Amino acid sequence: TTTMKLLLVFLFFICVTLAQPPTQRRTLVLLQDTISRTNYSHFFHQLEEQGFSLTFRAPDDASVKLSLFGEYQYDNLILFANTLEFASSGVDINSIVQFLDDGNNFLLATDSQVSDYVRELGIECGVEIDHTGHQVIDHFNYDATNVDGDHTLVVAEDKIGVSVINGQSEAPILYRGTALKLSKDNSLVFPILRGSRTSFSFFPEEFVADHSNLIIGKETILVSGLQTRNNGRIVVSGSLELFSNRFFDYPVVKYQTDGTTRKINRSGNSEFVRNLAAWTFREQGVLRLTDVKYTRLNVRERAGFRIKDELAFQALVTEWNGKTWVPFLDGGLQIEFVRLDPHVRLTLNHDSTGLYSVNYTLPDVYGVFTLRLIHGNLGYTFVNWKDTLSVRPFRHDEYERFIVTAYPYYLSAFSMMAGFALFSFVFLYYRAPASTK
Repeated sequence: TTTMKLLLVFLFFICVTLAQPPTQRRTLVLLQDTISRTNYSHFFHQLEEQGFSLTFRAPDDASVKLSLFGEYQYDNLILFANTLEFASSGVDINSIVQFLDDGNNFLLATDSQVSDYVRELGIECGVEIDHTGHQVIDHFNYDATNVDGDHTLVVAEDKIGVSVINGQSEAPILYRGTALKLSKDNSLVFPILRGSRTSFSFFPEEFVADHSNLIIGKETILVSGLQTRNNGRIVVSGSLELFSNRFFDYPVVKYQTDGTTRKINRSGNSEFVRNLAAWTFREQGVLRLTDVKYTRLNVRERAGFRIKDELAFQALVTEWNGKTWVPFLDGGLQIEFVRLDPHVRLTLNHDSTGLYSVNYTLPDVYGVFTLRLIHGNLGYTFVNWKDTLSVRPFRHDEYERFIVTAYPYYLSAFSMMAGFALFSFVFLYYRAPASTK
């Protein structure tokens, strides 16, 4: 009975370990006073259904702090703000930047009434938010129910083609807000939702006289993403209404270029935002590397690594699907054998269990090498495992007895021996004929 109880406890521990999420789900939600929490209740309810613990505060609340005594109180931060001019010291820009530098997650949503404070925060997140009052306008891709005639209720369909970020739904997204411009100096930031070729950002009531400084066409970014080197994630949206209850259940009536309209019973905002939040807070696209092994093949009598050894490498890669760890089967993992420059770079094969493996031959170069496993596909956490190993040359007694490339030298040595023997024989036994004089 005692043995059975211990076994059950062990199995329970294993199950809990396998289902352990990659991060905790403590989430701080900062809502500006002018923004009503009830307008976004569906979005927050989605997060609670996924297991997130939400704490609602105002940005200017002096009691709210991201960290206390050097320990972070939250793993994720959501900020819904537009005209916000300042925040308390516990959640000011410096505190948020440090929070992000330490690998935590951040979701920022604003609109066309963006303040300098929010714009500066956007710059820290790799995007430049357009001027105050500018809205995204599209005269060819708008919702026909937009009776104001300014065509700022945009129907967006140009989503990033990564399912772990925006899901599988093809339903169009309703968007009303300002545009973002990606920083050219930041290689980690990328667009998640774009405007169409005919979209631009400007004052809805004014005539566009100068196009030189406009955000226009495919440069009109609606939602951007960024993943830091330590796998922290940041998403910036130029629209607050993207997350609103109204847009979740809104029927889309898209204007067609031929003058007709196409009706969709429900917008794709709900599923898009659900997947977007799951990716931002590391509930999707998280990889885990375990059981990494590399061994020499068919060699038992010696230790260490030698040039031209055959090596077998394998690693188990799993992916978090929001509930448990499952095998990662998308591939794309590579292994490198590096000494200053990669001497070997190979793509790993995998089976249905997520076990990646490859056999390869060490290069004919000795020294200290770095064995590195890398994976940086868009949407997934960075994998950069590495280990160092020393590779030595052959010892004097490990070469083959007769080397093919040395046959000419063997031949020259034996030919010289034969020539010397012939010369000695002639020199010793040859007698010149006697003179006839």
